[in-house]
Amino acid sequence: EITSVSKKSQRLSEAAAAIYVITQDDLRRSGVMTIADALRMVPGLQVANIDGNKWAITSRGFNSLYANKLLVLMDGRTIYSPLFSGVHWDIQDTVIADIDRIEVIRGPGATLWGTNAVNGVINIITKKSQDTQKGLANVTAGTQTKAIGALRYGGRMGKAGTYRVFLKYADHNANVHANGDDHDDEWTIQRGGFRTETSLTSSDTLTIQGDTYDGETGERVEAPTLQDPFTESYADNMQVSGSNILSRWTRRLANRSEVAVQLYVDQVERKERLLDEKLDTWDVELQHQFLAGDKHEIVWGVGFRQNRDRTKGSFAYSYDPPSRTDSFMSAFVQDNIALVRDRLVLTAGTKVERNGYGTSTDVQPNLRLIWTPNESNAIWGAVSRANRSPSRVDTNVSIYFYTFSMGPFSPPGATGITGNPDLDSETLTAYEIGYRVKASRALSFDLTAFLNKYDDGIADNHEASGAGSSSEFRSNPTAHMAFFNPFTNGLTGETQGVEVVSNWQVIDRWKLLGSYSYLEMDLDTPDAFIKGTERNVPRSQFNVRSYFDLKDGWEFDTLIYRVGHLQNQSVPAYARVDLRLGWQMNKRLEWSLGVQNAGDSQHPEYGSGSFLVASQIERNVYTKLNWEF
Repeated sequence: EITSVSKKSQRLSEAAAAIYVITQDDLRRSGVMTIADALRMVPGLQVANIDGNKWAITSRGFNSLYANKLLVLMDGRTIYSPLFSGVHWDIQDTVIADIDRIEVIRGPGATLWGTNAVNGVINIITKKSQDTQKGLANVTAGTQTKAIGALRYGGRMGKAGTYRVFLKYADHNANVHANGDDHDDEWTIQRGGFRTETSLTSSDTLTIQGDTYDGETGERVEAPTLQDPFTESYADNMQVSGSNILSRWTRRLANRSEVAVQLYVDQVERKERLLDEKLDTWDVELQHQFLAGDKHEIVWGVGFRQNRDRTKGSFAYSYDPPSRTDSFMSAFVQDNIALVRDRLVLTAGTKVERNGYGTSTDVQPNLRLIWTPNESNAIWGAVSRANRSPSRVDTNVSIYFYTFSMGPFSPPGATGITGNPDLDSETLTAYEIGYRVKASRALSFDLTAFLNKYDDGIADNHEASGAGSSSEFRSNPTAHMAFFNPFTNGLTGETQGVEVVSNWQVIDRWKLLGSYSYLEMDLDTPDAFIKGTERNVPRSQFNVRSYFDLKDGWEFDTLIYRVGHLQNQSVPAYARVDLRLGWQMNKRLEWSLGVQNAGDSQHPEYGSGSFLVASQIERNVYTKLNWEF
């Protein structure tokens, strides 16, 4: 059962989209410590660990530290930041055992989820409180995962309600440089939270949940300065904190009709030498799902979101103005039309969204068709339009990348990029086709091919040999000449590729899962730097996972990931091998011993850039103990 494709419950086999589900059993048997690491299992998703606590994650191209075409949600709350168009993966966490599933749409999902759901949607869905009605204690220790401890307890609230509360502490060791020296990217975060579900009446349900966190993440930075040698390398300890609360009221009406109202408030704060940022978000959404006749299942909704940020910049990185408040309004409608019941379904819908950045109103339609001639085969196709709206980085930023001497009697010079408040949204037109086949009771395949065409892409407009499009004398913090290139809507291009997923139950005790993806990118730009970002993602990658149940509660699991080289990042191809030996001593107690990156002691997965110095990802030997009480 999935909900991300149509905002309603449906079988995965009925979805006219390229969707993959990471189950709770996948999370348990893979031994992953973070949500970001779990996403390696998804075909077509590019996941690279930049340093100990930062990831570059995207779908179908355009990967970077802040990949700006992938929308990420947790229980309906967006964690994609409008300040810089990306996700801080170091703060996205919860008790891994409380995650019910992670649904990943590869391809646009903007008709339902809105602007920025361009190349994909990641929807992290935690368990309902009634499904966690017991105690849980989890302890992990390892060579890189220094210590993780989690404690959760669930119970009842009177006759009509349930709850759970949790505490979690995570302490991770630093990675290393290529020469083996410590990289100063250790990180520690503690968090706590709760979730409640209450049946107000036989038709009304109220969900309230929230969490809060606080921690410190290390990093190594190289930033430009106005003094010789015009660059500074230092270790920084970033302070991170935040909290959120979400409520959702649902009323079930007659004839499979349902109304839901969701409200959440989110606060994030990060403090580092380059930039201090605070972001407050509040969001309200109404959604109504109903049947119209025998053939139409309609879902529609409206939403309003307001973001307020406050920043304190540095010479290298700042915003003008330093604080800003913006509002986003949206409305959508989608109709699932049963042309031939249980055989041919057409989905048509659109979303209209107005945001506070840029000058455009975004209209994002899609058309999807799925034909299921029998229970073993399904063929689907889709044409979609999605937009990536400008962010504060695109419209208001000032970033210096290089500083240099202009002579003994002249002030130093600095080159960089500046925001453009007149930007339009980036546009994607996507064409997809897919085929699912259940070859036998034990073997199934899922194949997808796609072609994405991008227009009005946002990039700085300098030529490969240009010196900048504007210049001015500045006296803050000291006298210097500034040469800036503004962002423009000048980038076009296309990507195309295929993704294959297989699932084979070899015997009752042995299951094999595998996937392969191939991607080609062709960006149309005269800028050699932007053109080079085509190779920020691997052309091909695959993974194979083996889950083997031994006797007497023992399990042996193997995960192999093969990732092609990143030419633009000077990162060679690598194979990651994860091994896990688990023992279910009884129904309540489980122990496991595992190795991540068993094949080599260390390897890079992404290159340095945007002031951040990348590190080498090390082998991690760990042990876990899980006790339910």
